[in-house]
Amino acid sequence: LRAINLVKNGRLGKIQAVTGCYTKGLFNNGCHIINLLRAFFGKIVDVKNIGGPLSKDFPYESPDFMTKHSDAECLMKALDHRNYAVFELDIIGQKGRIRLIEKGRKIEWHVIDNDPVYKGYNSLRLKEIFQGTFDKMMSYAINAAIKSYSGKNNLYSSMMDEAAEDIFLIEKILKRRASDV
Repeated sequence: LRAINLVKNGRLGKIQAVTGCYTKGLFNNGCHIINLLRAFFGKIVDVKNIGGPLSKDFPYESPDFMTKHSDAECLMKALDHRNYAVFELDIIGQKGRIRLIEKGRKIEWHVIDNDPVYKGYNSLRLKEIFQGTFDKMMSYAINAAIKSYSGKNNLYSSMMDEAAEDIFLIEKILKRRASDV
């Protein structure tokens, strides 16, 4: 949540580039990336399949894709899940950078600083590394579902709407490429 707040509060400035890579299929980690992009940049107004799939074996259908938001375009690269698992996101703004690495467990925050070698130039310096919450997301979802079911909040309904939208976007990505061929 802290990384999302850094972006939403303008600490990175205007977003210049968003790239990421994932394995284990569009219906698995690809879906998580789509949900994470929505958390960072708001509603996804368009998606586009730009390559792949690497495998047609469900659930490992893994195309490269782009998402378009009101203030950002994001490029996600699918990698072959048979080699290793990866889930990373790199957000570069005019004032800094955030990198989600190690499958979302570690987050690096880089800020602008005077370049120590080239006088008069700026470079990015690692300001802080903090713990990501990606590993805990399933337990958060289960707790929200329990609270919603017991009438303590309505977050579960919102989560279900987002999950349905994720599936709709995934199907749109997969169909869009099929219609391009």
